[in-house]
Amino acid sequence: IRQYDHTLPKSTLFLQRLTETANAPNSYIVDEKIVAGKNVDNTQQSGPYIASAGTHLELIAKNYVKMADGFRAEAGAEVKIAVDPYMSIPACPPPPPAASAGSRIRNAQQEQEAANFSKVLLLPNPAQEQTLVALTDKDDQIIRLQLHDLKGQLIQTQENILQPSWLLNISHLTDGLYLLSVTTKHQTQVVKLAVNTNP
Repeated sequence: IRQYDHTLPKSTLFLQRLTETANAPNSYIVDEKIVAGKNVDNTQQSGPYIASAGTHLELIAKNYVKMADGFRAEAGAEVKIAVDPYMSIPACPPPPPAASAGSRIRNAQQEQEAANFSKVLLLPNPAQEQTLVALTDKDDQIIRLQLHDLKGQLIQTQENILQPSWLLNISHLTDGLYLLSVTTKHQTQVVKLAVNTNP
């Protein structure tokens, strides 16, 4: 969980002058309120808050989430906004110590945490008529698949898969590059799928 501090109950999170990207941790879960926009906190430098294409952004708060002037979601971004007055947020473990600048040594805890998440494999990729979507952790499960074109248009959705792998039919697609959003029990990953019907 990013940007949640359990030592600050009844807290408000202000989001501005930031562009979220697909490879960043994009979940914000807060006890009280979230406000996102260009100038929502006058103690920060003003600037828009943007969810870039391919990003999966979650903004969840107990009381309210406000999208103010300067909030923008680009085509291909998936934004989940929710208010849950009954949620109970457990305390997060303290983050591991940061490595010094220029350090080549990764913290062992960081290595273990990275290994705990499934990676998504597409076999084959590029593909012609179908591709196998597989998780490296066989104990994990694919919950949902969503396929978008590069303009952000949703082309295909498959819900409630509940398996570690799934054979995805892509025979109806034209040649090109697509973004496949894979939601598992633990996370959402976006991977690029190339379709080439004339190898």
